[in-house]
Amino acid sequence: MQQQESGCIVNISSINGQNPATHVAAYNVSKAAVIMLTRTLSLELAAYGVRVNAVCPGPVYTDFNMAIMKQRSNSLHITEEEMIERIRKAVPMGRWGEPSDIAQGVVFLCSQAASWITGEVLRISGGLEGVATAPPKQPKN
Repeated sequence: MQQQESGCIVNISSINGQNPATHVAAYNVSKAAVIMLTRTLSLELAAYGVRVNAVCPGPVYTDFNMAIMKQRSNSLHITEEEMIERIRKAVPMGRWGEPSDIAQGVVFLCSQAASWITGEVLRISGGLEGVATAPPKQPKN
């Protein structure tokens, strides 16, 4: 891309990279690192006409999120279905995302309509900024 003096990179981060959730510290940190990598590369590659942006998806019910919902529901002592519904209700648009919701944002960032956008972080989350479900304090042994 640097040699051809054009191109577009869209990194996939997460809303957890901006607002952390419990029980996934390594995930939160890695997604924050993706955001910083995006911003750094956008500066380094701008002179070559290469745009670098990131997308931060909100809750999309994938295999990964199924495992996370199970963990969170266990730590909160609620059913998995209650946890899934709790997240759905927290999303201002009232639903979990679909993979196509995220894909459409990526397509936009790669399009000519975004030709002057670089170093940005696009949250695609139905309005949700983060998942703050702190587990209750555990009794001492």
